[in-house]
Amino acid sequence: MSKKVENPVIPTPVVETPVVAAPVVEAAAAKEDISLMDGAVSKEKAVIEAENRRILEADEKTLSAEDKVKKVEIVKAKEEAEKAAKANVVPDKYEFKVPEGMTIDQEYADKASVIMKKHNITQAAATELGEMAAAQIAKNIIAKEAQDKANFDNFVADLKKETMKELGANAQKELSFAAKSRDRLASPGLIDKLNKSGLANDVDVIKHFIKIGKAISEGKLVEGKPAGAGEKDLLATLYPKTTVSK
Repeated sequence: MSKKVENPVIPTPVVETPVVAAPVVEAAAAKEDISLMDGAVSKEKAVIEAENRRILEADEKTLSAEDKVKKVEIVKAKEEAEKAAKANVVPDKYEFKVPEGMTIDQEYADKASVIMKKHNITQAAATELGEMAAAQIAKNIIAKEAQDKANFDNFVADLKKETMKELGANAQKELSFAAKSRDRLASPGLIDKLNKSGLANDVDVIKHFIKIGKAISEGKLVEGKPAGAGEKDLLATLYPKTTVSK
């Protein structure tokens, strides 16, 4: 009697799926997700970067006139980009610039720097704040000067009004005497100080000049005599009963 042979079981082959690294998968997905327009922009950007790199790395002698112009533009753009990047970080030390004619208060700047650094203020923001503060200070100075001028003009107007009232109907004639003595006896420097201070219109100052001016007109004030001349006459006037020895 023959023995029955069973059909052998053939194992099913196992096909392993290759494991793709995560970064590769992400890159592939990103590549698939990019739009046609974004892809065109990326390609154009890559071309420009390659061209810029060629110009920057090339020997200056081998560059054409057009390339040399482009190189200047590329270098300038890089410098501006670096400057902008630097401005948008919190610096170790802030740089403050003030307009011409103004000086910076270093103690104030140091205190402000501590506060700005504490709140992560960038150099760009610090510069804007500094410019705004400088503009406000300049505005305040102009306003202060205008107010001071207005106050001075009012002060002089009040002096003139008081003087004219005091001098009365003959004010113009009296002022002529004052002007005559002022021009004859006062130095240009003194006249300038009287005008700038407003005291040229003060009633007491003007009365003093009027008195001297009348003395000049009446011949009581004699100018141009040698030193000591008139001294004996002055003594005789002050002390009429005293004999002045010759």
